[in-house]
Amino acid sequence: MMTSSDPLTQPVWASLTSGHATLAEVCGLAAGYPTEVADLHAVADPLDRRAWADLAVLAGPATAITVPGGPDLPGRGWTVHRRRSAIQLTGPRIRVCADPRVVTLTNDDLADMHALAQRAGTKRLWTRCLALGHHLGVRRRGRLIAMAGERLRPTGWAEISAVHVDPAFAGRGWEAGIVAALAHAIEQRGERPFLHVLASDAVRVRRFGALGFTDRRPITFHSYRRVTSRRL
Repeated sequence: MMTSSDPLTQPVWASLTSGHATLAEVCGLAAGYPTEVADLHAVADPLDRRAWADLAVLAGPATAITVPGGPDLPGRGWTVHRRRSAIQLTGPRIRVCADPRVVTLTNDDLADMHALAQRAGTKRLWTRCLALGHHLGVRRRGRLIAMAGERLRPTGWAEISAVHVDPAFAGRGWEAGIVAALAHAIEQRGERPFLHVLASDAVRVRRFGALGFTDRRPITFHSYRRVTSRRL
């Protein structure tokens, strides 16, 4: 079996076998999050055909599944549906002053979180996303205008994701501020923050670079589909 001592090489597998092991749905050499938590899967070794067979059992009739860092040539029975090129960024030691406008989000905030995600252009926010970790938000006059949350949790790391800002408040520093606040909270408990940004999103790459995040490596978010028996 191919292994790596660096948990960020296969971040989903590393997360599901460490920090999020209690959330993991596992079938042999494949693992994934429950569909209501996150649409992410992984295999222990992309070169092991048994892992892809296990993934087929785990995924069931799903039309497509996402495997961050997956190979361009998946195992037998699978074909690439979509590729999204991204950059994996790792965080520095971020020193920020406590901002009283930043609050912890809970289940009571879920409706507002979904509404913000839709205003920001995200088609779906998973119903149990809070199970992944800490989420922070900012409200103005009671309205949730910015948020960010944790997603993957490999040992020693926490991924920052679900970063959304109300379009009416864009360009005012809220995105950088909420990311910095969450990165600081992650560091306060002895872990390091990381995140993924689309390679084509130069604005965000620069914005997070200004916070001190550094490029670690390119990573492709592959979406795979099952191949019908006729095509095998």
